[in-house]
Amino acid sequence: GGIFYMYVYHLDRAHSLKEGQILDLVPLKHKEIYDLKTLDFLNPLPNNLLVSGFSAVSLFMSNMCKIPFPNHSCGIEDKAERIRRVLFKEKPSRVTSMFGVLQISDLDKWRKVFDETKSPYDNRKIPIWKIECESCSQEFDASFLRGRYYDWNHDEIESLINYWKGIKSFDFLPEVLIPLPAKVISLAGYF
Repeated sequence: GGIFYMYVYHLDRAHSLKEGQILDLVPLKHKEIYDLKTLDFLNPLPNNLLVSGFSAVSLFMSNMCKIPFPNHSCGIEDKAERIRRVLFKEKPSRVTSMFGVLQISDLDKWRKVFDETKSPYDNRKIPIWKIECESCSQEFDASFLRGRYYDWNHDEIESLINYWKGIKSFDFLPEVLIPLPAKVISLAGYF
């Protein structure tokens, strides 16, 4: 058996992808470009990474910190990564993955989240790209990262463990972690 490839869908809120583009990981050599002081949790990673000319760190933080999580959103990503390294080493890191969904219809569940974060000055429709990648069929529930239904002083760790276990909450926000390298296949529509 060879490598199994599949198609997933990525919402390109940065408007930075193009058809045929290869999204890959390369060593992060230009640390001075990025403020990594707030990202010291990345230091233990074997490879600090750039994604296709954009910092994985930058992509990751810009994607995650624009979502209307509580103010602890970047801290929650730190904790999620630490929990993954200790309890779920076999799971892909959110820090070095792109985010996507298995089916375009899964994006409907994200509409409210993205509507809350959309800039009133940017009326562009957001491209949805079909991405080819190695198998990433496990869905995670991003609602466990948002803290809406949890007392974060008490249930934060449990919520993050539930995320990594793949448990689906009653307010399921589906996401898959797209392993890199991946290839942008075609424009699948707009959000």
